[in-house]
Amino acid sequence: MGEEMAKRAEILGKWLWILFWLFVPSMIAGFMSNESVLSISPQIYMAGKGIRAVCSLVYGGILLKLATVEERYRTAGICIFVSAAVSVLVIAVSAAASILGLIISISGLIVALVGEYNEFQGHSNVLADVDDERSAKWISLWKWYIGCILAMPCGLVVFTMIPLLGLILICCAGIGVIIVSIMKLVYLYQTAKVFREYSDEESAQ
Repeated sequence: MGEEMAKRAEILGKWLWILFWLFVPSMIAGFMSNESVLSISPQIYMAGKGIRAVCSLVYGGILLKLATVEERYRTAGICIFVSAAVSVLVIAVSAAASILGLIISISGLIVALVGEYNEFQGHSNVLADVDDERSAKWISLWKWYIGCILAMPCGLVVFTMIPLLGLILICCAGIGVIIVSIMKLVYLYQTAKVFREYSDEESAQ
């Protein structure tokens, strides 16, 4: 069991560390490709789109590699690739059929959320026998994330009835998503560090 755990720790320590560093440019690209940037600088917007797409595909590929130690990562990786394909499909059909584009966009969002859930759950599962406290934090972070995501459409509905309250709810949800993204970066670092330290300790023995 100890030898098996040592092998798992070596794989997780290596690839989760890469995921952590990959998540940094992905977050920056996310801000660059924000719709508000488009009117200011289309070049920065397009560059952000490109960087984010590349980071996302590499991120998905690494999650598939991690599937050797945790099956949840496989689903998360597949969802990233499906979500990328859906994004391309939306661009292709949006001009011709706006309703179809909306349906595909919603489907893509659902796939992305399924992927996020499985990634968070995967991180929690691999920590379950190593660090129960950090394992529980990943589940708690997912609850905050899905809560912020669901708050956005709720805010839009409220906005049609009470504009000020709806706007406040949308802004809070947006800020919440940013905070969760930062916390995900922190938790990725901590999770990678746990397995890197475990692997180093085993190697030193």
